[in-house]
Amino acid sequence: MQNIVELLGKSVSFITTTKVEKKIFVREEKGIVTDVILNLDGNHQISLDQGDFHTLSEVLEFQIA
Repeated sequence: MQNIVELLGKSVSFITTTKVEKKIFVREEKGIVTDVILNLDGNHQISLDQGDFHTLSEVLEFQIA
């Protein structure tokens, strides 16, 4: 993946999954990257449209529009 900071202002899409009890919920996320968190452990995070943060290593099918 390119430099994480370069994602700021870019339109992106990806898939997230959440497991609740025995069910897995899949959700497509689309939006503009408005925030970036750089972590020393490499688990960088982004926020779309100033919403929830997503750890990049946990998203699927990441695409830059």
